[in-house]
Amino acid sequence: MDTLNINNIVNTKVTVKEAIELIPFPTLLGKDGFFVHANQLALTLFEADDLYQIVGKFAFDFAYSDEDVQQIINDFEVAKHRKDRFSTKRILTVKKNVKLVESTLIPVQMDGIDYEYIIVKSYTEASVIKEQYSMQQKHYQTLIDNSIDTVALLTDFTFKYINKAGLELLGAQCESEIIGKSILDFMHPKYHLDVITRGQKIIHNQEVDLAKERVMVRIDGEPIYVETVVMPFSLENRPSLQVIIRNVTEQKRSLKRTIQTEKLLTAGQLSAGIAHEIRNPLTAIKGFLQFFEGSFPPSQLPFLKIVNDEIDKIERITGEMLSLSKPQAIIYSKHNPISLIHEVITLLESQANLKNVELLLNYDCKNILLNCDRSRIKQVFINLIKNAIDSIDQRGGTVTLNVRCHDEQYVFIDISDNGCGIPSELLEKINEPFYTTKGTGTGLGLTICNNIVKEHFGEISIQSKVNEGTTFTVKLPVDEFEPEA
Repeated sequence: MDTLNINNIVNTKVTVKEAIELIPFPTLLGKDGFFVHANQLALTLFEADDLYQIVGKFAFDFAYSDEDVQQIINDFEVAKHRKDRFSTKRILTVKKNVKLVESTLIPVQMDGIDYEYIIVKSYTEASVIKEQYSMQQKHYQTLIDNSIDTVALLTDFTFKYINKAGLELLGAQCESEIIGKSILDFMHPKYHLDVITRGQKIIHNQEVDLAKERVMVRIDGEPIYVETVVMPFSLENRPSLQVIIRNVTEQKRSLKRTIQTEKLLTAGQLSAGIAHEIRNPLTAIKGFLQFFEGSFPPSQLPFLKIVNDEIDKIERITGEMLSLSKPQAIIYSKHNPISLIHEVITLLESQANLKNVELLLNYDCKNILLNCDRSRIKQVFINLIKNAIDSIDQRGGTVTLNVRCHDEQYVFIDISDNGCGIPSELLEKINEPFYTTKGTGTGLGLTICNNIVKEHFGEISIQSKVNEGTTFTVKLPVDEFEPEA
């Protein structure tokens, strides 16, 4: 770079000052490292009230540190070789504030005398703004990464970003299991067309699609209910979608439990009314039959027995309905579940033999005790074993009872049959009151069993396959272990 001859541009010092003042950057004129003039922008940059706070000062006087002094020395060396280069340094203003600047030093001549022409750009404000933006970006990124809702970015319906909640929602261990895959891979097929149609509409119209309920499928195949909010987004200058996903599976289950509770309440109220209306006339009918029993000819007695049996069946049904409709007094005491099951097997063995069904009992622990109402827990076993027997056709089969106790907290009683099984579409309904697959059933047996087990702080679960059989598992808390004999 050639030395600039100021004489070719201006002929007086006043004209030089005016020229420097017109430059839209802080500009200074120096001689051998000392400042001899500065424009108004330079005074503002150096926070000087007048020119005399700058003129006569050495460039090093405004260096913030030794590192910055060295940078100024380097600038003079570079200028000697006629190279134009901006370098970054920190300056200390007249008011002792630190600013980050970029400057270049250009050698010039004026009236045959060598000067330094210095242009300075302040980057302090831009640096602060950039730092604030960076901090805000990190803050928002932290909020998104730690959000309890899933936040994801999609381009062409393909995952480009997903936060930690999204990995957990979809059952992924790392981002590589999600990123690069289509959202349709995790969406129930019945929603595929809707997702694509709505997504394209959102991008085209630049609108927000609020709170749509859909079913997604996790990596392990488990379906989950979600609500989604989708909005347009630009990622790498490409039209994309920002998706917020909230898991509402538990809310759906809670709502289902609430509806189930309301059904039970309604069933209880209905049962009480029906049982009351039936029992009074039933008592009268049964009494008169007993009164006239002696006057029946022997040939008619089988018919009388059929009538009595049917009345007994009606009484049992009304008894089940009453047990559902009103709370029963529970008498807790300690009992061994193995002993209770033996008693139930003895009771039902004849009924099992009639259907050519074998009852088998296996257990890996025998000294456990339950704090329970003996008759009510037996009622649970009776209902479940009877159901198992009824599910087996006349060709016969097996009902196996396995008692498991893997720890000291709970005992698990599996009641398994090799009967007809329950279709998957009916499993969700099987616990509803009045729902039955039997032609003569009331649909209250399982409801009563569930209520009893819940009263004992346990639960009943079901597994079934059509034409293979069903297993009911009763889980009950263990109270203590009997001492070994």
